[in-house]
Amino acid sequence: MPEGGISTATTYIRPYKTAAGKSAIQTMEDRFTYGLNP
Repeated sequence: MPEGGISTATTYIRPYKTAAGKSAIQTMEDRFTYGLNP
């Protein structure tokens, strides 16, 4: 499998996970908050 196919699969999986209930922005905000208060 070419490298392009692997990175395409990776970018395809990420939005699918964030779409499970939160937007990408909400997920990034949660990660930032967790970084401040683990």
